[in-house]
Amino acid sequence: MNKINSNPTNAERWKRFVAFALDNIIFIVIVLAFLFLFSEFFVIITMLSGLFYQIYLVIFHYKYGATLGKMMLNIKIINLEGNNINFKQAFLRSSIPIVISLLAMPPIAHLFPNKLYYLLTISWYLLDLFIFFIDKERRALHDFIAGTIVVNKI
Repeated sequence: MNKINSNPTNAERWKRFVAFALDNIIFIVIVLAFLFLFSEFFVIITMLSGLFYQIYLVIFHYKYGATLGKMMLNIKIINLEGNNINFKQAFLRSSIPIVISLLAMPPIAHLFPNKLYYLLTISWYLLDLFIFFIDKERRALHDFIAGTIVVNKI
């Protein structure tokens, strides 16, 4: 494992929000392009987009320690020892949204009313944000689950 920095500073909340917004804008543009090019697969693309977004997060967090949005803001995810995160940690950061995304897939979706899916999604993100705002280290719930922290790159 590569040691990142002996004394990293935690990324500011605004940087994490802007990175999140940038990632979502990029992803929405890509999804809209796919919808335009392959409109006959609208339902499939729409259903899979949430899962694809989580896969993007896992791959980029594991391979680069950052998504495109985080890279643009010069912030990175590390483990609590100051090293690059491993695949398990990258997966754990997205594990709850992955499960929620899977609930929207056709073989499972018919078992759950749409209201339950939306309730789970909103509840997860509100709880994640609440922890993020009250934690002194600016760690969100998904950071606690994975044993990670987002820091400024030097």
